Amino acid sequence: MFFAKSKLQRVSYSLPILIIIGIWAFQAYCFHVGFMQQTILTPENMLFQVIPYHILLVLFMWSHLLAVVTDPGTIPSYFDYISEENKLSLPEDLLEKEAAVAKMSFCSKCQRYRPARTHHCSMCGRCVQRMDHHCPWVANCVGFRNHKYFLQCLFYCSIGSWISGLSCANLVLESKGDCEFVTFLGMGSALGIAVVIGGLGIFHLWLLMNNLTTIEMRTSSIFNVFDLGAEKNLKQIFGSSWLSYLLPIPYKPEGDGMRFPVFIRNEKGEASYFEEHILV
Repeated sequence: MFFAKSKLQRVSYSLPILIIIGIWAFQAYCFHVGFMQQTILTPENMLFQVIPYHILLVLFMWSHLLAVVTDPGTIPSYFDYISEENKLSLPEDLLEKEAAVAKMSFCSKCQRYRPARTHHCSMCGRCVQRMDHHCPWVANCVGFRNHKYFLQCLFYCSIGSWISGLSCANLVLESKGDCEFVTFLGMGSALGIAVVIGGLGIFHLWLLMNNLTTIEMRTSSIFNVFDLGAEKNLKQIFGSSWLSYLLPIPYKPEGDGMRFPVFIRNEKGEASYFEEHILV
């Protein structure tokens, strides 16, 4: 939304965000009216349902906002003048098909060279570092610098929806169906959101643990040259601090979004390791 070129695009891209806000406002209403006002709140309810739900609600809104306003990363101006010692030509015996995904390429729309894993977004009208996809629900591309916030947003949403949906479902069972209609609405909508968003979150977590983007999953070869093991793969997006995994706080991901450590095989199947270089 903030990175689209025209004002009309920025306005139209904001509509899905308003839908997200409306859905969560409705879910919060169902939780308060359909559960909290229909049951006697005990210390157990407060500790395991009410307080966690509201914490997750705040974390969801926080991470969603950051996913919207954070620049996912684009090609810096100095990339055109990057020094020759940071560029590396690959030996001839490496498998060209696997090496190709790790090399820099030329964007015909931006008319400039771009690093590996950088792709052009037609909706944003620019190249995005380590682009995963353009997400209409955050009105932004999911890329190198905001992928963490996007993933956290999915999990906060899913876990919060599970708490809300199961709380309402438990009340329906205890009352044998003799409860407000809004409780049924809260149960059905929250559980539906929990399943869909939770499944999407697990899929994106699997991608990160294997150091793949949605684009690369569709186009890469069987051998993933960027896969360094789950721990190192996650650090490239979440950084090294454990707090960065739990909370949508400012962080420093490993790398600069242009140079990625890679393993590229040669014709004998042996892997060569390259790091801190632009492959040309």
